[in-house]
Amino acid sequence: MAGSYSLSQAKHANGECSWGVSGDTGKIFDMKEYGLYESASVKIQTLKTDIEASRMILRVDDVQAVKKDREGEQAPNPEDMQPE
Repeated sequence: MAGSYSLSQAKHANGECSWGVSGDTGKIFDMKEYGLYESASVKIQTLKTDIEASRMILRVDDVQAVKKDREGEQAPNPEDMQPE
């Protein structure tokens, strides 16, 4: 299988971008002959995953920023918190 992948990469380097490795046989073949093209759903899912990961990173940064802001404040005096 690794040899087939290397052959596929060599074809891509020569400008033959439609070659890929068959999941059934493990051999390289021209995907155009089989009518296989990279589907838009794969690209869309990749973008969705990237956006979700970016949002999570930004959210963590926001939490860290708020935490640092609160660390600078003095803790309230427990006596001030007692009901009268």
